[in-house]
Amino acid sequence: MKLYWVQLPRPRTVVLVVGSLAAMGGTIMLLQLCGIMLCPLKRLTGIPCFTCGSTRALFALAHGELKSAFLLQPLIVSLVLILTPIAIGCLSTAWVHRRLPCLSLTSTEKIILFITILSLTLLNWAYLIRNIDL
Repeated sequence: MKLYWVQLPRPRTVVLVVGSLAAMGGTIMLLQLCGIMLCPLKRLTGIPCFTCGSTRALFALAHGELKSAFLLQPLIVSLVLILTPIAIGCLSTAWVHRRLPCLSLTSTEKIILFITILSLTLLNWAYLIRNIDL
């Protein structure tokens, strides 16, 4: 694993990307609050997908209900708790120094990362199917 830095052309690019992601997330949350089910798997089969409950879990997390959020969606809440400080650090570095940290992975590291992500996703999905009536 090798860490290197990528120079950004303009900080505005970072702001546009973050703003776009925030707008998409806000739209999804608004639709969820209006009672519109976005998950086609849940709508067609009644089986929750591996991200079902994420919106409610993020709302619970925003209200400081860590246990409730984790019980609703353990994978998404864990990712948010781990990646938020990293994202804030990257954004501040991008804003101040106009550069972003990047990782270069070997092929073995990529395979290990893929297997880890796939395993965590499948475990989370099994947990949702077994324990949560969404």
